[in-house]
Amino acid sequence: NHAGKSNLEKSSVEMSQSDHEQSLPKNTSNDSQVVIFWNWVYGVKSVEFDESISWALVFCSFLVQVASLGIQYSFGVMFESLQQMFDANAAATAGIGSLSFSLTLGCAAVSGPLADTRGFRQVTLTGVLLVAVGLATSLLATKIWHLYLTWGLILGTGCGFIYLPSIAAVAQLFQKHRALAVGCAVAGSGMGGAIMSPLLQIWLKSGGGKEAIKNLLLIFTPVSLVCVLSLRRRVGRTEFVASKDSKQISTVGIMKKIARKKEFMMLFAAQIFASMGYLTPFTFVARLAGEI
Repeated sequence: NHAGKSNLEKSSVEMSQSDHEQSLPKNTSNDSQVVIFWNWVYGVKSVEFDESISWALVFCSFLVQVASLGIQYSFGVMFESLQQMFDANAAATAGIGSLSFSLTLGCAAVSGPLADTRGFRQVTLTGVLLVAVGLATSLLATKIWHLYLTWGLILGTGCGFIYLPSIAAVAQLFQKHRALAVGCAVAGSGMGGAIMSPLLQIWLKSGGGKEAIKNLLLIFTPVSLVCVLSLRRRVGRTEFVASKDSKQISTVGIMKKIARKKEFMMLFAAQIFASMGYLTPFTFVARLAGEI
């Protein structure tokens, strides 16, 4: 009986998904790639798995990663400048980056479920606005502890609301090339550090720390706002609501089942300990390299 009930629930979810996909008109061969892209952004038409236009959405996710995670990975370049601006010691300055990056990773526990219920676009847009507010208020900071609130708390939370949902938004668009697509999107975080670091160095030399933060704000905000508009859920809201009652695809149900496995808990614990020292090289490498 239990198996029959589960199969019935699964069938009803699949029918709901099929009905929703059929309710949206499909793109035709006469539609240009630009038209297909805007149809997707505005939710006018559905997009099939592995469509060529999906790679444009991967690029948008890539740029969001460059803009947001690039700020985090280039914090070490700002390190000495922040010390001098606020006459702070190394430990106090390093704590800003540690708090910010820990929230970026830790917020995944919140941003993931929110993206499931509210949608990728809404969550990532919230993250973009938080990062912009964090950078803007950092310009007003007069004491080192102010940056714990602005750069550490606000900016870090914003990056956390961007990081996971922007990757998950890509994964839903692919079946055959999903691993490649997700890998290309995630590569934006490392590329962001490679791009932002030399730019920050130029800005610090020409105008100081405040000028560098202002330029980060001016670059991050427009790029991210444009790109997150393309990050929306492929399935519709009615489809998701129908799936909430199905234990087969319930996020909470899956997590409960996985959490009982010893291998998962060991991997989970290892990731927690590894993340404690993850940002240390990024924070101090610029300073140490200058002393060699």
